[in-house]
Amino acid sequence: MNPQQQRDTAEEVEHWIEFTAGLSNEILLSNEQTSLARQLLAQTELNLHLISQVSHRLDYEPEFLHTLQTARAALQSETNSGPATITRDDVRQILQRKRGRAHARARRLRTALAPLKRLPPEILGLIFLFAYGDSDIAIPPAPPTSGGALNDAWALLDVCTLWRAVALAERRLWAKIVVRIDSQFDTNFNSYDLISVDEHSSYDNRLTQISALQRSILLTLQSIVFPRNPTLSVKFEFTATHDALRHQVNFIMHDVLLACLPHTKILQLSFPISQIVSSFQRLSAPASAFAALQTLELRFDEPFFLYGSGSLDSSPAYTPIHFSHLLHLSFAGPETYILDSLLTPSLVSFYISSDANPHLFTFPTTRLYSLIVRSMCNLVHLEYGGENRAIDPVDPPEMDALLRVLPALRTLRVSHVILKTPTLNIIARGEVLPLLEVLECGVDAPSTFVLLVQQRVAGEVPQLGEEEEVRQGTLREATGLYYTYAYRGSGDNARFTAAMQQVKELARESGRKLVLKSSWR
Repeated sequence: MNPQQQRDTAEEVEHWIEFTAGLSNEILLSNEQTSLARQLLAQTELNLHLISQVSHRLDYEPEFLHTLQTARAALQSETNSGPATITRDDVRQILQRKRGRAHARARRLRTALAPLKRLPPEILGLIFLFAYGDSDIAIPPAPPTSGGALNDAWALLDVCTLWRAVALAERRLWAKIVVRIDSQFDTNFNSYDLISVDEHSSYDNRLTQISALQRSILLTLQSIVFPRNPTLSVKFEFTATHDALRHQVNFIMHDVLLACLPHTKILQLSFPISQIVSSFQRLSAPASAFAALQTLELRFDEPFFLYGSGSLDSSPAYTPIHFSHLLHLSFAGPETYILDSLLTPSLVSFYISSDANPHLFTFPTTRLYSLIVRSMCNLVHLEYGGENRAIDPVDPPEMDALLRVLPALRTLRVSHVILKTPTLNIIARGEVLPLLEVLECGVDAPSTFVLLVQQRVAGEVPQLGEEEEVRQGTLREATGLYYTYAYRGSGDNARFTAAMQQVKELARESGRKLVLKSSWR
């Protein structure tokens, strides 16, 4: 090979390194190519340094421009190639063009040499998991950011074939998905077989588009998500205001959930409450529909009177919906009639909350009692909350009946419920909740709360089983809230202050977290 051919070959290799390997995340360089790429990168970085020096001297050394003009004049006088004059702006433009080309070349060479290319797929998968592992995978994908980039693991599929394969193989990336469909359908995203929907379309056209969206969601789940995960965490959220759209979206919810359920371990739903029971009954038609489900979170953010034909039927005839392995149930909404249709034999924790009008929602003592008796479950944690909850004074007979079917309960947080003196007394005597460790509730008599804390912290009240004494559980934490607007009388403040001091003293002696405080809510 003659010298000219060698030079041509070297130029071809350099061009391939820069413009082929330098534009790919998959091509690995050989040792010889790596050495050459490093030399080219070092030369390019040196050129950038020299350009920076020239630019600096041009700005801070007035005589430097004269030196450049002299050199250019000498060169052009030898070649007879035109005028020898050059201005400071001319030099800056030349330097700017050279700097831009050098930066672009350095970027391509660094890509060709990127260590990330040499990482084993297992390490690359861990990096992806570190970057996106805590994020929910949105289906359809969330709209791109202002810079045009996707903001979850979908972005990995766009980089290159290698990254796509590694991302799809890392099943933990696809373990948490969220399906969001809103009534505006304003996304312009049109990839992964998901359609773009024009929010100004007619209703008939949008119904057709929603059907296409349904098929696309199912295809994405079946081709990408399900094959990689035996169990999933699934969120499903939608809102719709027009009746035709709302009913169509209900069909999407049904079909998508039906496809997801055999894989779903954690299910979070947010949708119109008027559809909940009928939807669950359709979903639970297969006996094993909810077999994998361990956590169910229901949220109904919309006022219930916006959906359906009017007010909800408070006592419809429901076929029980069996959640055989459900451990955790969370419910947030304005109505609790769904509890009448559930069977949850494995349930251990229940959280219920609502910020709805207090005249429409109170603590569901009777329904919760029926659920526990019907399911024969051993509830361990019970919590009732809400940011704007009113205070619910519950009748002692109803609350006492509920507490008597909770022998395994260890945590009771019902700060918005006032436990009356008879109820506090049976807790203090150990007739109910023998294993109670955490108590938070409203109280109507501070002195009774003091007695409860004294006896349950000290473990002074043994319970007798059929054959032997059962050790009384002791409180680790107790908070009593005395709602002063509801209970006022002569000497009330003095009695409350004395009771509060007693609780503080007991907390100091026992080392437990014990609090009695007043509230105006």
